[in-house]
Amino acid sequence: MKGNITLLIAAILMLMVFGCKKESDVIVQESQIEYNQITEAYFGDSNELTIKANAANAVTLYIDGEETASGANGSIRYNISNLPVGVHTIKIQFVVGGDTFEKSFKCNIIAKPVIYEIPTLTCTQITESYVGESAVITASTETASKIILFVDGVETKTSDTQTLSFDIQGLNIGTHKIKFVSENGDKKDQKEFNCKIKPIIYEIPTLTCTQITESYVGESAVITASTETASKITLFVDGVETKTSDTQTLSFDIQGLNIGTHKIKFVSENGDKKDQKEFDCKILEVVEEYDYVDLGLPSGTLWATCNVGAKNPWEYGDYFAWGETEPKENYFWWTYKYAISNAHELTKYCLNPEYGYNGFTDNLTVLEHEDDAAVANMGNKWRMPTEEDFQELLDNCEREWTSNYQGTGVAGNIIWHPQHTSHIFFPASGFRSGFYLFQDDMGYYWTSSLMLILNASDYGCNGVYFGANTEMKVNWVSREQGFPVRAVHK
Repeated sequence: MKGNITLLIAAILMLMVFGCKKESDVIVQESQIEYNQITEAYFGDSNELTIKANAANAVTLYIDGEETASGANGSIRYNISNLPVGVHTIKIQFVVGGDTFEKSFKCNIIAKPVIYEIPTLTCTQITESYVGESAVITASTETASKIILFVDGVETKTSDTQTLSFDIQGLNIGTHKIKFVSENGDKKDQKEFNCKIKPIIYEIPTLTCTQITESYVGESAVITASTETASKITLFVDGVETKTSDTQTLSFDIQGLNIGTHKIKFVSENGDKKDQKEFDCKILEVVEEYDYVDLGLPSGTLWATCNVGAKNPWEYGDYFAWGETEPKENYFWWTYKYAISNAHELTKYCLNPEYGYNGFTDNLTVLEHEDDAAVANMGNKWRMPTEEDFQELLDNCEREWTSNYQGTGVAGNIIWHPQHTSHIFFPASGFRSGFYLFQDDMGYYWTSSLMLILNASDYGCNGVYFGANTEMKVNWVSREQGFPVRAVHK
């Protein structure tokens, strides 16, 4: 028992000598640490934390619990202003002779205040303008990060650059409060003024124009309207807007107008003022002059010297089915204008229901104006001869067959009045049926009359034919065939 006590006392004595420090020694060692305790700094500045512990074996710097820097020789230099904005815990740990000591403090990193310049504004001030007139106001500054425009207290436009422009063209009539505000951080500047938008007093856009009151269809003729003040000229033809010009002149060629009388109206506009000019323009049919012969007939009827479509008396001209006004490539019942497909399906000029389509009749015995090949091709002055016209010609004139009219090699009948030296020539032009032209030294010509004696004028009509050995006479002919036409007028 004595031995154990002796050993315990010995162990305690050894521990006191080799394993513990006196409190005065720790304080001594802590007093060897030199550092500048920075409790507040601006972010981005140069604020260096300097730590010197000459008696320390090692020094370590912890910031917010993380090891940040260390110095084996007991020295650290660290720019604390690089820390993020906020409060940080700074801990210095140093080792002296195998013992570890710590020192802590708080450091507040503060955002460095920005000192903004006043964003001095300059701007153009337009105090008066006219409604709808383009006028640009501009504000600018060398330092602003933002410029705002207020019109009558309402934010109207914003710019994130150092310039802002605005066209006051869209402002209404009246006085408007214009204010520009520039912002640069916590600094501001502003400029404001009144802008009066006035109504435009327009002049009357007095029009002058060329007036063409008559012209011929298809003939080029230009009408022009002009004014010194108008912003727009509009042309109306028969009440329909036809052409518009945004200049002070408008021209229009009436070449495309149809036959008839047209209402022409020009209207000029200058703001709320207008002027107009209007007149009637009559478009006339172009009447080609055709040669004719006066044979001294009792009725005074004058006969054309050439067939319809011919330029010379010996030319055959065009071939027409009866009641049609244009020549065509083939002449069948199914190509005839006034039949469905055969002679018993007539749709016009039918007196017998047996030959009308579904019993159709109309009691027309003479070609109407619209179906007259002479009218359609030579004008309203001319027409196809009736049965009576041809009979008058045969009753009052002499005729003679020739096989070589005036050395042309064309055969036909020469017709003249005994008391007149002038004559007309009917070439023996044959006729067209189906796809073919039949020329057999015979001449065939249409009258405008239906045949009224054979079976109540079934599908035939009156034609005239003649030949070298055949007297010229009026007789029944099937209407779908193609004959020449010789026109007359009085």
